[in-house]
Amino acid sequence: TDINGPHQGGWVRRGDRDWFVHFCDKGPYGRIVYLEPMTWPKGEWPVMGDNGEPVASGEMPGSAPQKPFGGLAVSDEFDAVAPGLQWQFLGKSDDLKAWCTPYGFFRLYSTPYVLRGKSHASLSLSGSVRNLWETPNLMVQKFPSESFTAVLKAQVGAKVDGEEAGLIVQGSSYARIGLAFREKTKTFDVVYVECRDADKGKDEDKPVVLGTVPANVIAAGIRSANVAEIYFRLSVVPGQDKKGNLAPTCVFAWSLDGEKWNARPEAFLAREGKWIGATFGLYAVCEPDTKDRGWIDADYLRVTEEGGN
Repeated sequence: TDINGPHQGGWVRRGDRDWFVHFCDKGPYGRIVYLEPMTWPKGEWPVMGDNGEPVASGEMPGSAPQKPFGGLAVSDEFDAVAPGLQWQFLGKSDDLKAWCTPYGFFRLYSTPYVLRGKSHASLSLSGSVRNLWETPNLMVQKFPSESFTAVLKAQVGAKVDGEEAGLIVQGSSYARIGLAFREKTKTFDVVYVECRDADKGKDEDKPVVLGTVPANVIAAGIRSANVAEIYFRLSVVPGQDKKGNLAPTCVFAWSLDGEKWNARPEAFLAREGKWIGATFGLYAVCEPDTKDRGWIDADYLRVTEEGGN
C-alpha cells in the first residue's frame, strides 16, 4: 500500500474504542506517525485500518468535539531561553558552542572540520576527506511537510580566513549555502556547496561562489571580528530522483534585505540520513587548528507551508 505498515507501533484504547499507532517510512520525509482505527474480533487477530488496509485520514478518537490541532513547532524567533522542541543536534554537541542569548538570537560557534582517518574528538567535519556527515554540531530539524519555505535571518561573524556559516539541508547527501570569510579582501563570499554520498566518505564538491558581501568590523574580545547580515531561503517541493525514489527538490537563495532574492537556479535533491529523514538548519565550520572561532547569530527562522521559488 501507499502506507507501509502498520508495524513497530502500539495498541491504544480510549473508552470502548481501539486504535493502533504506527509509523510510515517516507524516506527523506522521515517516519510519519499514523493513528489507525483497530478492531479485535473475538478469537481472532486484531485488524488495523479499513479491513486491514491502512488509512491516510479518519475520525479522531473520543466522542467530544476535538480541539483543532495547532500544528507542530517549526518556526523559531529565538526569543526564549531555549530553542524550540523541533530542534536537535545530530550528535553530542558542546553546550559552550551554542545557546539562546538574552538578546533575541541563537548563537552557534564554528567548530573545526574533522578529517576522516584523523581526529574524531572535534565537533565538526569528519581527516583527508572533507564532509559534514559526522558533524554533530549541526542544529537542525526535520522536514515539516512535502512543500515548505524556510527563511533564515542571521548575522555571520568571523575572525579567521575560511570561517563559514549558514543554512544546510543534511542527509546522506547534503547541500548548504553560507557566508565564508576572506581575510585578504575583508569580505564574505556567498558560497554554495554540495556533497553527494557523504555517508560513503565522498568529498564535498568545490564551493560555488554566488556573490560577495562586504564585512563590517566590530569589537569582539581581544581581536576584532568581521560580520555581515544575511538572509537565506530554502524552498522545498516534492520530487523524485532518476530511480523514482522520493527526493524533495530544494532551491537555495540569498538576500541582503529579505526582499530581493538571488536564487541558485540548479536544484538539490534531498536524501534521507541514517534511520532519519532529511533535516535542515544551521551550520558553522572552520579549518582545523583555528584558535579564534567565528559564529552565526540566528535572529529567526520562519517556515511557511508553500514551497517553490
